[in-house]
Amino acid sequence: MVLVTVRGIAIEFPYEPYAIQVNYMEKVIEALQTKSNALLESPTGTGKTLCLLCASMAWLEHHKKLYPPSVFSSNQTHGEFGVGGEDRRRKRMENVRSTETPRIIYASRTHSQLAQVMQELKKTPYKRTKVSIMGSRDQMCLNTDVSRLPSNAAKNGACREKVKARSCHYYNNLDEKMDSLSLEPVADIEELVGFGKRNRVCPYYLAKAGEKQADLIFMPYNYIFDPAVRRTVKLDLMNAVVILDEGHNVGKVCEESYSHEITSVDLAVCIREIGRILTYMAKREKETTGKTVDVHQATSQVFVQLLAGYLQTFDLVWFDK
Repeated sequence: MVLVTVRGIAIEFPYEPYAIQVNYMEKVIEALQTKSNALLESPTGTGKTLCLLCASMAWLEHHKKLYPPSVFSSNQTHGEFGVGGEDRRRKRMENVRSTETPRIIYASRTHSQLAQVMQELKKTPYKRTKVSIMGSRDQMCLNTDVSRLPSNAAKNGACREKVKARSCHYYNNLDEKMDSLSLEPVADIEELVGFGKRNRVCPYYLAKAGEKQADLIFMPYNYIFDPAVRRTVKLDLMNAVVILDEGHNVGKVCEESYSHEITSVDLAVCIREIGRILTYMAKREKETTGKTVDVHQATSQVFVQLLAGYLQTFDLVWFDK
């Protein structure tokens, strides 16, 4: 390992860095020290990811030494899994990170891209950092009663019910084994799932528990940009350094997050339901007044009006944001 000093920050690098890499790390450190936004670009093959990781983690370690935390948040002392004994509470308290300490959120488009970044992190001395990765139950759930369900919403609901009823042995095992498990500090989704299978514990809640202690959190873009996902995972960006890797993908992800898709099946179901309602109303109208209503024409008119109203509302919401 080579020690490089950039703007007063000692950076541990796996090898002697090139001049372009030192320049890149200098810009990263400058942005962090001045609390500025930075748009950084470097040619392919110049080790951007390695420079970004080493510079940001070196800055965080330096910051923690300069500003040691004075108060620990007490609302996390019971962990994710209930109260437990006094020894368990004390041990978990020792591992709780201070909310005063900045944390780094590293986002990329997909989990496969994040896995590559995590492999780069393992090549550096900063692999000792407490790291967590955010994923879904669809990717990590081991309980076949939940994982075989057809949609993410169904899986989320079923998981919560099982956890509440304590009927998932993977979750219950994690509660019992949490303090004795030995997981690699840097573990991606695939490694978490493999660890969960070997130890018969829940990878999803293991990752959530690790998030409370982590200084570095990996997640896909949509966890940041999609309001619904952000609310669901209760993502807190206060006192966080947000790194968007492969930034040219951000625009596309934002478009997807704020887009709605209406399929031909959705339209067909809407037309059918409107037709049923209007048929019933036409029958009532004829019984009451003796007038005959053209149901097919009325169905078309109502459907077009409803669709136009929906699209108009969507446009207003879009521009408001």
